[in-house]
Amino acid sequence: MIIPDGAEIDFESIATASSVINPLDDLTNRQRQIIEMVISGNSNKVIANELFISVGTVKRIIYNAYKILGVNSRVELIRLVNAYNY
Repeated sequence: MIIPDGAEIDFESIATASSVINPLDDLTNRQRQIIEMVISGNSNKVIANELFISVGTVKRIIYNAYKILGVNSRVELIRLVNAYNY
């Protein structure tokens, strides 16, 4: 990077721009647990059985996690996770 003489450098802005905020960090532990199971290819029914919760609860948790992450499907979720090397 070439910086002209007399130019001021805003190192805080540079640091902020270079550090990417991972949206997966905004998930609750339970959302993260279920999202990990989704990414592994588990169906909602399998997730519900393994966690001893209803399929409806699994769907609600996934829906809320999707809203936080800004995705609408399992495919978009996997792409997002791959983008952040989760």
